Amino acid sequence: MNSFEFNKIAGAFLMSLLIITVIGHIGNFIIPKPVVSHEAKEVDAAELLVIPGVGTFGAGMRRLRQLGLVELLAARCRAERPLLAICLGLQILCEE
Repeated sequence: MNSFEFNKIAGAFLMSLLIITVIGHIGNFIIPKPVVSHEAKEVDAAELLVIPGVGTFGAGMRRLRQLGLVELLAARCRAERPLLAICLGLQILCEE
């Protein structure tokens, strides 16, 4: 596998967004069930969104644009909804 193929695969993996949804309560504790999705409806509905830090910036942004998630993620940030962005996941949220 050459570096181009690796970056393509890694970029695609980045866009498999990890969504944490709440499935139940035990006493005062919430049990989260992780859901991996790139569907805009699920991403928008997630209580907590985790954007992993795997891949390259260019490939990641291309995939976000293909999936129509760029504006959705920007709106989520502006609304200060819970979001954990790791490494590249944080870089893709930057405007410049």
